[in-house]
Amino acid sequence: MTPSQITFEIRGTLLPGEVFAICGSCDALGNWNPQNAVALLPENETSENMLWKATIVLGRGVSVQYRYFKADNEFQCKHSQPEFGYGLQPDRWTEYSIQTIEPDNLELIFDVFEEDLSEHVVQGDALPGHVGTACLLSSTIAESGKSAGILSLPIMSRNSMKTIGKVRVDYIIIKPLPGYNCDMKSSFSKYWKPRIPLDIGHRGVGNSTTTAQLAKVQENTITSFRNAASHGAAFVELDVHLSKDFVPVVYHDLTCCLTMKKKFDADPVELFEIPVK
Repeated sequence: MTPSQITFEIRGTLLPGEVFAICGSCDALGNWNPQNAVALLPENETSENMLWKATIVLGRGVSVQYRYFKADNEFQCKHSQPEFGYGLQPDRWTEYSIQTIEPDNLELIFDVFEEDLSEHVVQGDALPGHVGTACLLSSTIAESGKSAGILSLPIMSRNSMKTIGKVRVDYIIIKPLPGYNCDMKSSFSKYWKPRIPLDIGHRGVGNSTTTAQLAKVQENTITSFRNAASHGAAFVELDVHLSKDFVPVVYHDLTCCLTMKKKFDADPVELFEIPVK
């Protein structure tokens, strides 16, 4: 088998820390394993739509399948933030998404700053207005044995090292399926063929119990299904429950809420939810 040098080229723009890579059906292209893919290198161009190349030795006359993809080549933050973070209100929160191949070796640090720096700031202070820090170690989550939960972290004062507050962290950990090998052989980015979307009636002609804009017809009823069909719905979605005597019942929530509120009582209403089955 005579070897040949094949140059792969692609034009495109990337975010900082990203690279174009190529993966394929032979050893030189990683055998569809993205961890063994070949990274493309940029040409010395000044245009925004840069040219990326990679030269690979392949056997002449051998059929090879391949695909390009974008990959991260370093730990990075894709979303920048102000130098002193964000000012948070009591009813607000900030959401973070962290992707890592070392989930057991992470440290998340929360630095707290004064929003009002009217007081005297020490000259030469590298962190003006910095009042305290909270720290979250991934080992803390691992020791809990839970993949989702809530943690309360103490905020330690910068100077006195006393607790001055706390940070609430709601977390969820998502890991790959064990034993499942995700390769680049199949791509579902163009799996679904272009087609006209279907009009499917939700519980018939719509929700009639819990949304702001209630349907005028009672949901999950024959009348609602016929109303949806008359408005052009191709299908209808419905909810089915099984009673204790194994009779299917078309209904969404087999519960009802009762209250003893008096007609002219302005106090908050206390609802009692009673199961139907």
